[in-house]
Amino acid sequence: MVWAQDTVSEPRPKIALVLGGGGAKGAAHVGVLEALEQLRVPVDIVTGTSMGAYVGGLYAMGLPLDQLKAKVLGIDWSKGYRDKVERYQRFNQDKAYYDRFNINPNLGLDGSGFSASAGILQGHRLREILRQSTNHLHRLEHFDQLPIPYRAVATDIVSFEPVILKHGHMADAMMASMAVPGVLPPFFYQDRLLVDGGVINNLPVNVAKDLGADIIIAVDISTDYASKDELKSYINVASQLTNYLVRQSTKEQREAMSEHDIVLRPDIGDMETNEFYRMEEAYDKGILITQQNKDALARFSITEKEFEQYKLSIEDKSKRLNYGLEDKAYAYEVHNQTRYNDDVIKSLIMPDKHASETIRNIEENVENLYALDRFSSVDYRLVERQDDVLASYTVEEKAWGPNYVNFNIFFEDDFSLNNKYMLGVSSVSAPFSDPRANVKFNMELGSDTRIDSQFEWPITLMPSIYTRAGGYYETQKRNISSDEIMSQYGISEVYEYIPVDISRWRWDFSLGAHFSRDKNIELGGRFIDGGINLPSYVGKKDIHYERYGVFANYRIDTLDSYTFPSSGMYLDAEIFFSQDSIQQQNRQTFDAVKDITLDGRMAHSFKKHTAVYKLLYESLESDNATTPIELKSIGGFLNLSGLPKDEQVGQNKLLSMINYRYTWFENDFGLFSTPVYLGASWEYGGVWSDNDVEVWDAPLIHAGSAFVGIETPVGPAAIAFGKTSHGDQQFYFTVGASF
Repeated sequence: MVWAQDTVSEPRPKIALVLGGGGAKGAAHVGVLEALEQLRVPVDIVTGTSMGAYVGGLYAMGLPLDQLKAKVLGIDWSKGYRDKVERYQRFNQDKAYYDRFNINPNLGLDGSGFSASAGILQGHRLREILRQSTNHLHRLEHFDQLPIPYRAVATDIVSFEPVILKHGHMADAMMASMAVPGVLPPFFYQDRLLVDGGVINNLPVNVAKDLGADIIIAVDISTDYASKDELKSYINVASQLTNYLVRQSTKEQREAMSEHDIVLRPDIGDMETNEFYRMEEAYDKGILITQQNKDALARFSITEKEFEQYKLSIEDKSKRLNYGLEDKAYAYEVHNQTRYNDDVIKSLIMPDKHASETIRNIEENVENLYALDRFSSVDYRLVERQDDVLASYTVEEKAWGPNYVNFNIFFEDDFSLNNKYMLGVSSVSAPFSDPRANVKFNMELGSDTRIDSQFEWPITLMPSIYTRAGGYYETQKRNISSDEIMSQYGISEVYEYIPVDISRWRWDFSLGAHFSRDKNIELGGRFIDGGINLPSYVGKKDIHYERYGVFANYRIDTLDSYTFPSSGMYLDAEIFFSQDSIQQQNRQTFDAVKDITLDGRMAHSFKKHTAVYKLLYESLESDNATTPIELKSIGGFLNLSGLPKDEQVGQNKLLSMINYRYTWFENDFGLFSTPVYLGASWEYGGVWSDNDVEVWDAPLIHAGSAFVGIETPVGPAAIAFGKTSHGDQQFYFTVGASF
């Protein structure tokens, strides 16, 4: 059949736009749409899979092309494929924990062993993007109500059947069609577990034909097959197999097309689905391929007047859709699908039960609950009622809980037979009715050993008052080389250094309050039972001490990263008043002691340049005791660079630093990023134990370093060179949870 547009009696054909899936390559769809409008080709039906479902859905809603382009190309899609809770969203206690145990593989632990999530990500950020992209469009009884009838395609992961999504929330339909297996968990939608439709039907031509399309304009953005030389890893091999299935489904759909239909295949087959930085390139290729086929498309072009009327009709229908972007929710309900207490969940979602909530407030409430790291999904829908709008929340617990396992590693080598290493594992349990309550059990083994546990129980919501009880046992090996310390221990100066073993038990019981997520105060009691064991060749000089007392701690923490911060500040101020009992040989002394810690840092950035300022002061002031007990160490990368790790020990410590950092490469891989830094530092500090020595008279030295650093999935890493004003110098290789 040939359609003659200049024949009045002959109706124009019903044209369907079929958009394939392909991740970042989907930006080509936007270019195709723009070129089609320039050619005045109307679209009467839209079907799509995965990213094609997203772009096609926005177009079917009647979104103007300039807005559609801004959304697709302007979104930080890498953020959408990262579900990691940002540091600023956590309370201070959790910031400190995740700075320490920074390897979070989404592993659960119960009586039957380890379990894992159904996807590397949970899709929290992507759902947020889709809600915002669709302007919080309310539920539709049918997608034929859209300005352009629309269908999305997903796959039932249970039956492996294609599922045509034709009603509900647009954001849900898009999410189901975009849920890449293994990366995102199956999306529960309309009583089915759905994943990306690409394997079953990546180019849904048949769906468009079932809707009555006369002409198909299909946009195929599938990936080229990898060459023999490129198949060098299991990842490439797995991708090749997946690509084969996608290409096969695309081939079947293309074979079902007639001679009147058109296939547009932009030249982006070498582009990876996660190369979001190349989306502008894909967009340009979409325009180009459409222009190259303008002669074939010209037969579907309508007059300027007809196209103007067509666009006005789309615009009018779009205005009549019920968007929730400006809605205020005057009531709410919670579908709590967790074992946590309903009232607690409700109070966390809606702190002020009587206030109307804007979309921004609702999104913040969702973020705050999700940041607790107890839930696989915190989602909501706006439901229009007769007199108001209802915010309907659904909260789902992590299926692999309630015990979660995290890890850390640390290794530092100075290339001179001195190294420090550590491997840590942590279990976080949340078995109580309040998701904020938790029990942590941590173990770190290596050069030093630490085993600790902590229990935290919230009492009120905000300001969040809580109780905390915890304790730890640790052992450390240090070399005492300071003449000052050796003389106080009564050790002969014949030895260049004396190795000592330090052990300590400590228990804290406190009452705390979070004034906000980045400010908290704690008041409590503390007991320490410690010992310092000296080698037998210096005589029986072992020390045992006990400390009882009370402490107060105040912390502000707005850093975006603890190790490589680019903005924010940190202040940890603590004072500990104790009554100490120290026993060495047959002599026992008692003393009232004041222990002070001030740890502050601040980061500022301008473009790729960052400056970090640090000041650390730790002192133990006593009236009578002369034996150092709570030993602090200094030495290592960014801790008086140029000295070996923990080279000097003393009872008091001062370290100041200015650290400059330049972001050399961003290295954004989608699921994670590994920026590379060039940096240098100036450091000034030292340790001492004589209480009669004031800070300005202490044996302090200058130091500096130059380094190359990188963020890795297992923590920061750096290669550095450091030198002190006394001529000490070291090369370092360090990787792990903290420098």
